[in-house]
Amino acid sequence: MKIHIKYMVSLRCKIAVKEELDKIKLKHTSIELGEVNLKKDISGDDRELLRKGLVKIGLELIDDK
Repeated sequence: MKIHIKYMVSLRCKIAVKEELDKIKLKHTSIELGEVNLKKDISGDDRELLRKGLVKIGLELIDDK
């Protein structure tokens, strides 16, 4: 599953996103600027946890491309 993240512009952003994914134990195959490929679909609860974590670090989960 591919998710899109707004304001991801640097290596530091990629590291911060990886840390957020690890906190909620979401497995990923790749993290690129603005985009993360997850190994499987994300549940509504995990999506909300990720959204809140990203907002804390100044990023935003994009709901529809």
